Amino acid sequence: CSFADVSNLQPNTTYHVTVFEYNGTASATEYLIAGAPVGNQATLSAPATQASAVLFTNVNANSATVSWTSGSGNQRVVFMRAGGPVNTNPVNLTSYSANGIFGNGTPVSVDNYVVFNGNASLVNVTALQPNTTYHVAVFEMNGSSTPVYLTAGAATNSFT
Repeated sequence: CSFADVSNLQPNTTYHVTVFEYNGTASATEYLIAGAPVGNQATLSAPATQASAVLFTNVNANSATVSWTSGSGNQRVVFMRAGGPVNTNPVNLTSYSANGIFGNGTPVSVDNYVVFNGNASLVNVTALQPNTTYHVAVFEMNGSSTPVYLTAGAATNSFT
């Protein structure tokens, strides 16, 4: 075998690996130690800077466009909540399904929904209720299937 899948690694950690050749089995195993290849690799770390300047345009009775200035992540996830501030953070190594139809994306906690997950800098959100205040939080992340999030200082804003 020329590869090994390794799981349960922690974000922002450097792992070191050495590969040894061997012959035999059980107590008759002999290892070639001299010249064994050594390597290391760091796992993903959270982005350094958060998104900023969350804005709302094209606001009407049942939809709005949410835009932001992207931070240093390779992607971002947007949580949205009606009636109160977003009160949860994304969990490292968890990928969220997004849907621009409010209430149809992954519910991350009571009344908090994922409306965007990707590398763009805006999302059109529909199925909004008139005369309701909506709160948005934009979180930067690195990675996609097992992302690492920057949760401190999420870019937030609200509109009615």
